[in-house]
Amino acid sequence: MYSPLQALSSYWLAILISSVVAASLAILGMHLAARDRSVQTLCVTQGSMFGVLIALGIGGYFHENFFTTSIMPLIGAFVFANVTYKISEKFIAGKLASKNTVLVAIFAILISFCQLASALFPSLESHMTQKFFGDLATIANKELILILIVSVAVAVLLIKNWKDFSCESFDLALFGRAGIFGGRQIDPRIFQISSFVLICISVQAMGFLFTTGALLIPTTIQGVIRSRGLWRHHVSVAILASSATFIGFSLSIMSGKLPTVPTIIFIMTILGYPVLRLLSRSPLVAEV
Repeated sequence: MYSPLQALSSYWLAILISSVVAASLAILGMHLAARDRSVQTLCVTQGSMFGVLIALGIGGYFHENFFTTSIMPLIGAFVFANVTYKISEKFIAGKLASKNTVLVAIFAILISFCQLASALFPSLESHMTQKFFGDLATIANKELILILIVSVAVAVLLIKNWKDFSCESFDLALFGRAGIFGGRQIDPRIFQISSFVLICISVQAMGFLFTTGALLIPTTIQGVIRSRGLWRHHVSVAILASSATFIGFSLSIMSGKLPTVPTIIFIMTILGYPVLRLLSRSPLVAEV
């Protein structure tokens, strides 16, 4: 007989780590949204997924255990995420009104490329579905530890330097370059590299839907509420992403039928407004 509590006890590590990763992605997504890079983030994430699929497809011909033991999918994700970023930057450079049109076109092209990759490599058909929707219950422990280390490192970087990154985001969004208002400026490549690494590892281990959902949904809902203060925004999106992941993942495991990531996204959407509205008024989330 299926025991929900016993099943839950078997996945406690995955649930906790996924909650931490979601919080890190939400904080990163806040900065990406502030830089008006939300649609470009979708392209980069989709490019990362394409890199994973290509690496899996090619590597599957050379090693029978490639799908579970090779680091090549992660390298493929990073390479194609970077290529997608460079190409998208080139096409939107100097454009004001049509940036999102170009980016959505690139996103559509990448979706088609992923489908073609699964057609060229038949063994990828099931992997493509898994990489798109994700299944947190199937992540190997070594992948969980790796993404925990990376997500905590990126979160510490973003939180420790949140004022500098926020000023940089403001300059980039309004003027197209950093350093307009002076002050201590962090090399933009630090933000780019840390973003690529976290997004690529998240796509490889947790899938496209979880990554984009945690990146964009909390900060989008927070933007609707328009609470005052950047620090409050940081804390609020992290709490929403983490709590929704914890609750959604737990419900999925206890039910034995609900898919992990869609359940998390559902909980994040349903709880998003009331939770963030409460946090926006809470004295416990004060500005620093």
